[in-house]
Amino acid sequence: MTDENMRTIEIDGIKLEVDMRTAKKVETYKVGDRIKILEKNYSGYVSHPGVIVGFDCFEKLPTMILCYVSNPLSSDGVLTFKYLNAQSKDIEICPMCEDDIVPTRETMTMYFERAEAVKLRELEDIRTRKEYFLRQYDVAFAATCKEVAEAVSKTE
Repeated sequence: MTDENMRTIEIDGIKLEVDMRTAKKVETYKVGDRIKILEKNYSGYVSHPGVIVGFDCFEKLPTMILCYVSNPLSSDGVLTFKYLNAQSKDIEICPMCEDDIVPTRETMTMYFERAEAVKLRELEDIRTRKEYFLRQYDVAFAATCKEVAEAVSKTE
């Protein structure tokens, strides 16, 4: 072994010699860390800003729970949860850089308010269509329903 591949490092006051050809970089993550999620979709890869929301410490397959909004600047963006473990395919993460645009509490609150407003408009539209249907149904079938009710009461 040559000296250029060996490096002495100190951990907690203990000096160790490490072969740099086999050394691995270990990244540590914790709940709440801001991350970038690289995900494969039908047309290639897309990157999303996200956050680590939890860890499931399964014995056979420990899993990291990731959360991101697919399109935080749009009201139709969806809050998405992804699960990263040894069997995950087409997804990887890296730490978010300081220069990256990170969704803040305010921007996420605005996102949820826009999404809520869209759903409330959809709900109001459904209610309006329901009321219209009931009014039209009553007008169209009021006489028929009355005749059927009378016929049923006569047979009893």
